[in-house]
Amino acid sequence: MALILADRVKETSTTSGNGVFTLAGAASGFQSFAVIGNTNTTFYCIAGQGTSEWEVGIGTYATSGTTLTRTTVLSNSSATQPSALSFAAGTKDVFVTYPSEKSVNLDASGNATALGTPVAFVGTNITGTATAFTASNVTTNANLTGGVTSVGNAATVVTNANLTGGVTSVGNAATVVTNANLTGGVTSVGNAATVVTNANLTGEATSVGNAATLTNSAVIGKVITGYVSGAGTVAATDTILQAIQKLNGNTAASGFPATTAMVFKQTAAPTGWTKVLTNNDSALRVVTGAASTGGSVAFTTAFASQAVVGTNAASGAYTLATADIPSHSHLYQNDSGASFNANFIQANRGNGNNAYNPTTKTSGGGGSHSHSAAAFTGTAINLAVAYVDVIIATKD
Repeated sequence: MALILADRVKETSTTSGNGVFTLAGAASGFQSFAVIGNTNTTFYCIAGQGTSEWEVGIGTYATSGTTLTRTTVLSNSSATQPSALSFAAGTKDVFVTYPSEKSVNLDASGNATALGTPVAFVGTNITGTATAFTASNVTTNANLTGGVTSVGNAATVVTNANLTGGVTSVGNAATVVTNANLTGGVTSVGNAATVVTNANLTGEATSVGNAATLTNSAVIGKVITGYVSGAGTVAATDTILQAIQKLNGNTAASGFPATTAMVFKQTAAPTGWTKVLTNNDSALRVVTGAASTGGSVAFTTAFASQAVVGTNAASGAYTLATADIPSHSHLYQNDSGASFNANFIQANRGNGNNAYNPTTKTSGGGGSHSHSAAAFTGTAINLAVAYVDVIIATKD
């Protein structure tokens, strides 16, 4: 049984009372109710000819006896709905109509009104916003310019859909987005079992909650908060870089290749890293060539506070030998012509006069002398450089 509507369907009837109407055949220029089909329903209107009696409702047509059962009464001239009106004797017109109670129309802004809550809905190329859906399947194979908002407890929210506006506040959906292109991103999904699968997010995934989360999805924007562990998904401890790498196909991504070495200001290596124990109490050296190790003095030993120490040389007497004294002579002059001591050498004697210019013989006395030494002094050098302990760890 289905609800069927058809154009220009009109018959007459002479039935009275509030029961089933027997139809008497099509009026001139109209179709009979036979086009509705046996056991199907339609919207009807019964109006008395020349009277003020009328009734509008949903009727069930039967080819046997060509009858119309007044299944649901929507309104009538005596306001007895949902009870059927008891018609007086006389001829009535019975025709297919479009009741205002069941009509869908556009308001002054061009928006459809009075849609109610659909029991099941599959839409294609929907422009606007899907708001507050609670059906088991919210959107399948749809292009939504306005996005999906406040879906609630839907089992599947969006499948094979292009969402310009994104998905917001989905709630406890079992599957939120599958094979969808989300320009607006996914926001506040809640406790969904799977949030996004095989989807391209131009926007971002924000506040996803405890969902198994974004699987095999390319995220052009960013991924924020609320991940749980699972095969091929983002873990709660992953960094933003790790999450994006995983969501772009590298499910084992850690953010750094294995054996990568890094410096950490902490005692123990982070999770997923191994502490290197081969270098202890050592300084770091920046080089432009190959990285290596070297040196033998520990950092704290080389940079400990150092005192200046030493000894004074001996200050005993030393006797100068003749060879130690530079060769020299002393000039002696006597103009009187007196005799000279044998220690003098006669030289430069004048012609016919008594003028002499003698000099002394060269010799050394062989005496000794000594030098006094001052006490040795100095200032300690403090090389106790301030430092911060770090460790080197490699990625597992």
